[in-house]
Amino acid sequence: MPVSKKHIILFIVMMFCLASASSQTLKRQALFNQNWKFYKGSPTGTPYAVSFNDSTSSWSTVCVPHSASYDAPSYAAENSHYRNNSWYRKTFTCPANAEKVFIHFEGAMQTTTVFVNGDSVGIHDNSGYTGFFFDISSKVQRGRSNIIAVHLYVKYATEIPPGGLGYSSPDFFLFSGLYRNVWLVFKDSVYVPLRGQQITTTGTVAGPTVHAITNVKNDAADAKNATVAITLRDATGASVVTKSSNATIAANSASTFDLTTDVIASPSLWSPSSPYLYSLQTLVSVDGKVVDSIIEPVGLRFYSWSTGTPGGLSINGTLTEIKGVCMAQFMGWIENAVPDSRFATQVKMIKDMGINSIRCAHYPRADAFYRACDSLGMLLYVEVPTWGVDGGFDTNTAFWKRIYSCDSEMVLDGYNHPSIYVWGLFNEPSETTLDDNFTIENNIIHALDPVAGSGRVTAIANYQGLSSKYGGDIMCVNYSYDYTTSLPLLNTEAYGDASDASLFGSWTRLYIRGSSMEMDITSTGETAHEDSCLQTYYWKTTDKLAGSHFWCFMDYNSNRNSTGYQGIVDRLWLPKNIYFRFRKSLTGVATDYWQKGTPTKIDLAADITSLKADGSDISLITATLRDDNGKCMHTDCNIAFTISPATAGTLFPDTGSTYGTSVTVPVRGGRTGVLLRTTTTPGSITVTATPGNSLAAASMTLQSVTATESYYEGDVPVVKKLVNSAVKTDLKLRTRYSGNNIIITSPFAEEKTLHIVNCRGETVASYRLKKGGFLVIDRRTTGEGIYYAVCNDAGRRIFAKIN
Repeated sequence: MPVSKKHIILFIVMMFCLASASSQTLKRQALFNQNWKFYKGSPTGTPYAVSFNDSTSSWSTVCVPHSASYDAPSYAAENSHYRNNSWYRKTFTCPANAEKVFIHFEGAMQTTTVFVNGDSVGIHDNSGYTGFFFDISSKVQRGRSNIIAVHLYVKYATEIPPGGLGYSSPDFFLFSGLYRNVWLVFKDSVYVPLRGQQITTTGTVAGPTVHAITNVKNDAADAKNATVAITLRDATGASVVTKSSNATIAANSASTFDLTTDVIASPSLWSPSSPYLYSLQTLVSVDGKVVDSIIEPVGLRFYSWSTGTPGGLSINGTLTEIKGVCMAQFMGWIENAVPDSRFATQVKMIKDMGINSIRCAHYPRADAFYRACDSLGMLLYVEVPTWGVDGGFDTNTAFWKRIYSCDSEMVLDGYNHPSIYVWGLFNEPSETTLDDNFTIENNIIHALDPVAGSGRVTAIANYQGLSSKYGGDIMCVNYSYDYTTSLPLLNTEAYGDASDASLFGSWTRLYIRGSSMEMDITSTGETAHEDSCLQTYYWKTTDKLAGSHFWCFMDYNSNRNSTGYQGIVDRLWLPKNIYFRFRKSLTGVATDYWQKGTPTKIDLAADITSLKADGSDISLITATLRDDNGKCMHTDCNIAFTISPATAGTLFPDTGSTYGTSVTVPVRGGRTGVLLRTTTTPGSITVTATPGNSLAAASMTLQSVTATESYYEGDVPVVKKLVNSAVKTDLKLRTRYSGNNIIITSPFAEEKTLHIVNCRGETVASYRLKKGGFLVIDRRTTGEGIYYAVCNDAGRRIFAKIN
């Protein structure tokens, strides 16, 4: 066949494109969340095959995080949530210069089988709550189209954590879907594998050091001379201390680099009251060329426990009273598919209430949640996915094998987060014969995370099978059980009368557990509510007890809980009066109780005003009825919420059985709200709240910006126009970096709108920056390259460069 001029031109163009792609720098990891094809059930044919047709109407296009079924937030609907097969497929072009390629799932419910180009690359069935990844380097075709297919199957099974005998346990619903982030990870042939580095604060409070153990793999066919250099950087990015080491790594093998920095002069320590974060940059070089680079957050902190007088938890040598809450991940209709953008907002709301510890009830969380707690100073009690009241676990070897794997996955995923201070081995086991199992768990965890190094301890919530072989380092109790033990004590669940003097001393209070909005206050108004709740809530009452965790922070339904009204906030995270009661008690901030009365206006607000048009981002829209003095007033009425344009989003109420672009919800306790989830249509979104009475409607506008996925580092020019339009002023937007977070502090005496502007002068995100407050922004949500944070103040443009 003769070669035509057209063929020659096409060949040249193709080679040019491949050369251009190979000259670009690959990201170390890239979000892989958009444009998945989804099928609920078992389709006819072979859905993992490359030739399978997923373009039919029975397959929908979705974005991760995603739930296989969005069920109404009622007990009846959630109790019958989808439990069966589902399929996800995605087509992508693998970069031509990708040497090693991994796919990383932060969470998938529940048994997951992954296929690449028709071939199975692995199965993960330890649980639906721990992350996992597969090496797909040998299956992908570089520079060509590839098919990823994911099969999920979810059920309540005694052999898969958290277990479940019929529908009687656990006390939370599993739900379904690819409900956490998916990532593609690109590496050279010499690289630090996922979960390949553990960072620990060592030394002393006065003279801390950083100890980093880094595993480096060499998948090349010949030996490589590798150098690992670690640099500790402060919150401004300035280098504080460095250390390096080199070694020859044999072909197809790995070496461990064990490095400890010199003593850090004038250290800034991490604590809940002062969550200062450094970052540790690790560079791996071969023959002088950097082949891998990772950055991890570092909080210099020292945990220790004691049973003396006084006793409890000390952080950096200071006794710290634990004031905690228990919380789950799900959020109304959204179920477990909560996007990363929500986590900093949620943690800040809990922090603002005066809380310093969250018990992750009862399973590990997403990395973005851990990062939010690192940045905002929230202690974390993280436990493996368990809930054991029904028993039946003592003879289930398949269950325990998976639990032991969950232990490892939990610790390695969370190790580098300074906020984690307790590893939970189990929640409320009913058997008294599990000492050997818990000892194995304890040994697995401490082999990975020695308590003498990190100061983290293990615990079992409410284990009554005490013996000399008890595996945990501290004793955790729920409610008012009493134990005779020499171990430090932490209360992990409490809400009602707790007057066991042998444990709780004078801890007596009225029953102030959250109820429905309608029941949260009597008809006589605020005074009656104050009278019923002002009884002091004791967190630490004796030398035995380090503190307490309130059950629970949010309303929820489960196989065991059909009423749902148990939280401090409701399913959408709207605060009840009890939230303000706690906040006043713990911080002194004035309450915002509702009272019965005559409102004169609607206060419409969104907790996130700049969203990604990716099909999964969420903002909580709240309508509060207020009088002319700003007090929250309740009157019985409905509010109709609408959005415009209708193509820009979906509204989810916390009641009813429908969702859409227009929903009507009742006012409860002077407030109501909806969740707004974006579509893939960018632009302005106007939300209007129209009451069913004489009050005037209220509207507000949010921004939804285009979401893109790129495998390459951006190359962004300087924004000359922005710089030239700035006016000199003493006011400065102060920025610091904490892992993947940018923290921007306000210099203004009033609230401002802060815009994130790209190199073309386009606003890609907008936020409300409170006076003297700060924002925490995930760098991975703004995209790669150089951006500017911009505020306008009296005709002046105040900006800060961020990247």
